[in-house]
Amino acid sequence: MKKSKTRIVLIGLIILVLGFVAIKNLFEIPENPHTEFIARQKFSGIIQKKYTDTISEVQQILVDGKKYYVDKEFYNQLNIGDSVSKKLYELNAIIYKTDGRIIQYDLINTKKKQ
Repeated sequence: MKKSKTRIVLIGLIILVLGFVAIKNLFEIPENPHTEFIARQKFSGIIQKKYTDTISEVQQILVDGKKYYVDKEFYNQLNIGDSVSKKLYELNAIIYKTDGRIIQYDLINTKKKQ
């Protein structure tokens, strides 16, 4: 009787520790500043405007009235009127083109996903 209670407690603790480690790794932000910047971005909506900032020469998009800085390669994939979705802590974005195509885009490796 005592062995089975001890075994149940140990199994419960192991599951708890493994669950904690899995959740921690899921939401962990990388130490690379560029990757961290991308991970912390969140936007979703229709691209209203895209332009290069004349002072900093950084590409920006205007989505639902808010400005977002994006990499040049990603910027070149976007057109005004396309919809774009980038979730918090994810390193990918989805581009919904006006012609109906859907593009999965890897923001770290700056390329379309296959």
